[in-house]
Amino acid sequence: MNNSISRAIRVGMLIFVLVAIGVMARREYRISQGSGTASTWSNLPPQGRYENNTNGVVPGNPENAYVDLRRIFGAVQVYKDAHGGQYPNTSELFGDMVYQNERYGIHPGASGRVSAVLDIFTNPDAEFADDPFLRKHVSSNIAYVLQKRRQDATLVGTPKQKGTRDVIASTNIYVHENVRRLPHSRGTVNPVGFYVVLWDDGKIDRISYDEVLYVPSAGNDFHVAYPGQAGVPKNALSYK
Repeated sequence: MNNSISRAIRVGMLIFVLVAIGVMARREYRISQGSGTASTWSNLPPQGRYENNTNGVVPGNPENAYVDLRRIFGAVQVYKDAHGGQYPNTSELFGDMVYQNERYGIHPGASGRVSAVLDIFTNPDAEFADDPFLRKHVSSNIAYVLQKRRQDATLVGTPKQKGTRDVIASTNIYVHENVRRLPHSRGTVNPVGFYVVLWDDGKIDRISYDEVLYVPSAGNDFHVAYPGQAGVPKNALSYK
């Protein structure tokens, strides 16, 4: 019975983590400009409607991301030591930190292990994120994506081209498109902001929305990549 309960808890926790990660993974793709369903454009006032208007500014405090990413970097080193030098993706690190909390120096107390670990992966600035689901569930959705594989499908941490670095984790909650939907399938954008990126050498950078690269994926989607990142194919597009 105890084993059955433990297994059910693990399955439930995995589903929770995958749903949370799915929200951020969805935001890591760029859909081609001008797409939209009929319902997206219907019943709009003449002046249009903003999807998430930040009035041309970047709200929040990016230092929150720096604090979290420093903790994530330390946790990644612990994970690597315990897993033969392999880098984790988001769910692998999250799960290991929950089940092996003492290994990571996490002492959850009354809050429980999941809450203690989740606190590292959430960010209060998600209340300003472009994704409405993130804005609505700030305290229960993961704000950072960890990469285990590069854009060319090679593993992070394996030999890479000289002068490049591996991305360990990143967040896009400080990037705002400021999309305004207008009648007749028209729209405008006033993008502002930056991605906060954790590299394999422990450095953290802010990379402006117009400095990132886009790697074509299935359909009309694009993976976001960064200048100097290992494994970015030659067909990556600039923002322009």
